[in-house]
Amino acid sequence: MARNNRRYTDPRNFWSGMDPRRHERVWINNDVYARMNRELEELRRNPQKADTTRLLRLVNEMYRSWSEERERFKSLWNELVDEYNRLLKEIDAKGEEIERLNRVLLRLNEQIEETVKKQNELQEQINEVQRDRNANAELSRKYLNEAIEAYNLIVNDPFYHKYANEDVEALNFIFRRVESTSLDAAAVQGIAVESLGKLYAMNKRVIRKRTEFELFYAIVLNEALELRKQYADWCNNTYFDPENRHQADMAYWSRGLFTEYMGNVDEICHELENAPVNPDIRIEELRKMQGQLGELRKYGEITVNNVLALSLMSEKIEALANITAIIMVEDFFFKAIYLGFNNADKRSSYVVQLNNYASGIRLQFEFSPLNNGEIGCNYIVSFEGYQDEDRVNHILDAVWSELMPNKVNPIGKRGEVDAHIVENIEFATQGQPIQIRTN
Repeated sequence: MARNNRRYTDPRNFWSGMDPRRHERVWINNDVYARMNRELEELRRNPQKADTTRLLRLVNEMYRSWSEERERFKSLWNELVDEYNRLLKEIDAKGEEIERLNRVLLRLNEQIEETVKKQNELQEQINEVQRDRNANAELSRKYLNEAIEAYNLIVNDPFYHKYANEDVEALNFIFRRVESTSLDAAAVQGIAVESLGKLYAMNKRVIRKRTEFELFYAIVLNEALELRKQYADWCNNTYFDPENRHQADMAYWSRGLFTEYMGNVDEICHELENAPVNPDIRIEELRKMQGQLGELRKYGEITVNNVLALSLMSEKIEALANITAIIMVEDFFFKAIYLGFNNADKRSSYVVQLNNYASGIRLQFEFSPLNNGEIGCNYIVSFEGYQDEDRVNHILDAVWSELMPNKVNPIGKRGEVDAHIVENIEFATQGQPIQIRTN
């Protein structure tokens, strides 16, 4: 009985609920049951100790207990059957509910599947949009890189700074802003396309300007180099005599003016050498330089002509002064005290100082170039003794008769010696250049 009773304690056994330890109302008292079991087991092991009265009492007690137990079990069984039937009814009712729930779940599942399908479609659209965005981002970056590469090709080109400096600076600002600002692909693509358009338009404009500049630059540079060569030729050329042995010092005769002009030509040539890479020199500046070159050519020609005229006049003055000295010495017995240029400067007047010790007459002639290309001759006279103006006039008439055919004009009227008489003529110190103050 005890061995069979253990089956009721197994939780996997349906009848475990019949365990007398859990249903005191059905099973006999556990202690009673255990006592009767012990007594019966003791009688079985020791039959010689079995007492008939005791055994009958025990059997009757057990029978009575089991009878009561059957009644109770029967009652419990009926309760269980009723409970089972009730549960079946509930199960049937719940089956309909479950069926309804299943139908609801089926519809819900269909809705879920439809929602999932729509979500998948939406996700595919999102993925497509993302792919489009990625493609647009790549395309915008491609356009932007093209624009930046095109910009890098021209940013260091001086011609773009000559003729499109503001556009170059504007593009530089735009690219810096794009790199430092988070913009969507469409905005970046728009900026890149617009920048490329500006670059292409700027390239077209600058290429046209570059062609115009280079053509005009070649012309002006050639004129400048030719003029520099001309100035060099003016410096190195020989003049006056067939043997080409006479060379005029342009700097000396022009009092530095020729050197200044030549320096201006060299400066323009130097500027022109750097003009292609100098953003400040455009066609307008080339035109100004061309105008300056034209003026410098004209000034150079005038200066050279003046130098040649002045140097030739200086030689002529020196020759005529020497003729005057010869006349005075050979015909009128004067002694030449000094013959030379004032301050030893060939660009100045030529002075002849003479003295006739016998008559006490001193004469000084000063020959100077006039603006009309002729020569002026100023003279002064002083007397140490008797003031013999008639003799002086006779001497001067002889001098003028030789000089005037050579376009030498006496300063002052003939016959008015008194206008040129001075108290004393200071002769030059021997071996020293004379210094006469020219009014």
